[in-house]
Amino acid sequence: WFVEDRLKTLLSVQKQSDLKEVELFLADWGYNTQKERESVTQYPPIHLLSSTQFCQNFSLWK
Repeated sequence: WFVEDRLKTLLSVQKQSDLKEVELFLADWGYNTQKERESVTQYPPIHLLSSTQFCQNFSLWK
């Protein structure tokens, strides 16, 4: 699992064939904009992650 607050970084990771099995999460806090957070649905399998979800069990992250 990889949590990042920059969508550009997650999109780069998503292109790496050796990292296809890694779950990707955009933290909804930090260095991203509302527009980037809203656009996450266009980039499966990247998931938007809130700070509340971050503090919960991994099974509740998606």
